[in-house]
Amino acid sequence: MYAAQFSFNTSLNKNHMELIKAFRNKESFETKYDDINTIYKDGIEVLTVSSDTLLDTKQEKPSLIVKGPYGIGIPLQKQTEGVIIGIMHGLAIGLFIDLTTYILRRNIQRAGKLLKKSYTVFGNENFSRLDNENFKLVLVGLHESREEAIGHDLCVETDKVAKEFMFGNFEYYEKIGDDCNNLEDAFRDHANLVVSLVVCATPKRIADVVQKLTLQYEIKQSNVMYL
Repeated sequence: MYAAQFSFNTSLNKNHMELIKAFRNKESFETKYDDINTIYKDGIEVLTVSSDTLLDTKQEKPSLIVKGPYGIGIPLQKQTEGVIIGIMHGLAIGLFIDLTTYILRRNIQRAGKLLKKSYTVFGNENFSRLDNENFKLVLVGLHESREEAIGHDLCVETDKVAKEFMFGNFEYYEKIGDDCNNLEDAFRDHANLVVSLVVCATPKRIADVVQKLTLQYEIKQSNVMYL
């Protein structure tokens, strides 16, 4: 199984950080990509990315066609309802980083309307799948140390914007070291609302904790995915 995280692409990550900076300074922001084009076919978003955007290669440049949703095992369809919880250990958080930045761009765009500012990374991006007020992504990043907390800034800023404007569609919990065993706060407020629980690359001690929580909060095993 392979997964490409577009948001870790150097230029795109830089643009997301510049987007956040502009938003914090209450300045409008717009960028255009020549190597990443967004098109829509039958209501599904398709990113067409030239291979050298992601890979260091001197071969020919076939396009990578990546169809939504953003991430693996995520039932993100149009007007998705319910809570998706992702518990990711170390680098595995990359599986959710594109969905996280998708939410970030949407929330900053919505906040911009309230601030009478314009914020654009991809022109005419389709955010219809995030327009259900009952949708939420709860992301838990498990790391041995803060230095290893990949995607920290993007996840923290997405969490801040969602809370600041009460959008209610994203929460981020970062667990460092021994605190990784304390996962209940990610479940507590979402009983009976979880439509998908994705657990990836977790040590056995953490997988055992997750198993107990799924039983405690009565999450259907058919909604749980271990990667």
